[in-house]
This record gives sequence, C-alpha cells and structure tokens, in this order.
Amino acid sequence: MRIVLLGPPGSGKGTHGKRLAAAQGTPLISTGDILREAIEQQTSLGMAAQADVKSGRLVADDTVLGLIETRLRMGDAKKGFVLDGFPRNTAQADGLTRLLGDRKIDRVAASSSSARTISPRRCARGLRSTRRRRRP
Repeated sequence: MRIVLLGPPGSGKGTHGKRLAAAQGTPLISTGDILREAIEQQTSLGMAAQADVKSGRLVADDTVLGLIETRLRMGDAKKGFVLDGFPRNTAQADGLTRLLGDRKIDRVAASSSSARTISPRRCARGLRSTRRRRRP
C-alpha cells in the first residue's frame, strides 16, 4: 500500500507513519531524513540540497524529487511505502505522479493540531535534536 501523510511539523505524521509502516512491513520515507542522509553522504543531490540550505533557500523541488525517486527505487519500497510530509506543493505532487507512472497512491491522510499543541512539541523536539545547527 502506498500512503501519503500530510500536515505541519509536530502534528503526528512521523509517529503515525512509523506505526503504519511497521504494520504494513513497508518503509517510512521522510524527506527530512533522506535530505540529511544525502548531505552527510555528499551525494550529488545532497550537495545540491546543502547549497540551497546554506543560502537560506528551500531545497529545490527537482532535488527533493530526485531524492524521493532514488529512495522509491530501493527494494523495500517496491510493495509500498509511507511518505511523511511529501509532497509539500503542487509541483512535488505532479512529480510524484510522474515517478509512480501507472501505480497510484492508495491513501492520503492529513493530520492537524492546534498551534497550542504543536508549539510545545516542536520546542521539545528542538531540545532533543542531535542535528548540527548552523551558526549565524
């Protein structure tokens, strides 16, 4: 089964995505995770993403789509996947449609939470994060 989870950071996509992926025996694919991995491994797409991040821009749709395409070609994603927070815009949705060809997304779920709920989660996440932070 191919599932897309949409919603703002801190709304529970990752938590529910892990459960869905485990129940299906398919991978949870988070663009944030694959971006960080590609940057760390210094792949060509990772270097393009890093250039965007360093300049303060959002990572280009073509770069994100390239990373998603690479990930979806891996064997564990053949029978299905859970996408966490992707696509984020119409261009990415159109790109995903092209990548999938005759395969379709089986389910889309949108999560939402109030700012009152999300803000403390995001703050706590930032305190626990092991990601390297850029210095001004």
